[in-house]
Amino acid sequence: MKINVRHMVALLTVCPLLAGCSGGGAGSAATTPSVPASSPATTPTLTIVVPDVPPTATTYPATSVAMTAASTGLTPAPAGEGVTSLTINTDPNVGFHQVYVSFAIVGGPQNGTVKTAAINVTSTAISQLSQVASFLKPEFGPFTDDVEGLVLNQSAWGQALSYSGFGLWASTWLNDSQGNGAGRLFTFGFGSPTSGAAMPVSGSATYNGSTAGAGGADDFKTPNSLTALQGNAQIVANFSTQSVNAKLTNLTTQNLYTNVTGALPDLTGTAAIAGNAYSGAIAGTGLSGSIKGTFYGPAAQETTGVWQASGGGINWVGSFGAK
Repeated sequence: MKINVRHMVALLTVCPLLAGCSGGGAGSAATTPSVPASSPATTPTLTIVVPDVPPTATTYPATSVAMTAASTGLTPAPAGEGVTSLTINTDPNVGFHQVYVSFAIVGGPQNGTVKTAAINVTSTAISQLSQVASFLKPEFGPFTDDVEGLVLNQSAWGQALSYSGFGLWASTWLNDSQGNGAGRLFTFGFGSPTSGAAMPVSGSATYNGSTAGAGGADDFKTPNSLTALQGNAQIVANFSTQSVNAKLTNLTTQNLYTNVTGALPDLTGTAAIAGNAYSGAIAGTGLSGSIKGTFYGPAAQETTGVWQASGGGINWVGSFGAK
C-alpha cells in the first residue's frame, strides 16, 4: 500500500539557533535546587533548528503512550507497544526549514520498523485547541490511503524548550466502520535527559507548560467520538522528598467531526522521582489515570512526558512539556 504522508507540521517556538536559547534554571525555582559538584558541565541541546551548518542526525530517548485510534473510539494499544526513541535529522537542501523525524517502534503490527517523516518548521506552538484538532482531522477523517502525521512541539507555555520536546504522531492504515482512518496515535516526550549525577538533591522547582492530546469512546462503537484536547501543565518537583505534584488544568476539547467544544476536570496527582524520571497516579472528577515524565537539560531545567486517564466511557491521552 502506498504511504501518503500528509499534514506534517512541526509546531515550534524556537530561537534561530537552539544552542543560543536561554536555558534558565531548573524550572522556576521555589527554592534553589542543590546539584552535586560532580555534575557534567554541558548537555547537548536539541538540534531541531540549526541553520547554515551541515546536516546533523541526533537520536533522543522517548517516553510514549500508544493508543489504537479511530473515529469510533480510542483504547490503549497492546502492552509493550510504543515509541522508544526518535531521530532528528536536518535536511541539507532546505536547512532549518525542514527536518526529518524517525520513530523507532516496538510491538504491534509495526514492530521493529522505523518510520520517517519530513516536517516543515513554523513559528507557531500548540497554543490553541483548533491547532490540535486541525492536525488530527486529516489523519482520522475519510480513509483514502495509508497516512502518517506528526506534530512536534518545542514550546511550553510560550517558552522555547532548549533540551526537550513533545508531541503527537498518528499512523493510519485501516478504515473503521464509519469509513474513516484507523490505526495508532502515539503521544511522546523526548530530549537530552539530565544525568543521574546532575539531578538536584534538595530544593524544589516549578515547571509551567502545555499539554496536547485526544480522547475517544472506550468501546469503539460510538461514531464520531474522537476529540482533540489542549490545556496547561504544571509540574512541581520537590527534590528533597523525591516527589512531584502534577497538575493538568484548563483542559478544553473539540470533537473532530462535529466541532463541538467542551472541557475536562483538572487532573492532579503525586508522582515519585526515581533517577531523572517520575511516574504516578492522576485523577479528577470522574477520571483516573497515570502520568510519567523525565527531566532534561544539564541541571533539570525542563521536563516532558505523557499521561492517560479514563472515565465515563471515554479514554484520554496526552503529552506535555514544561520549564
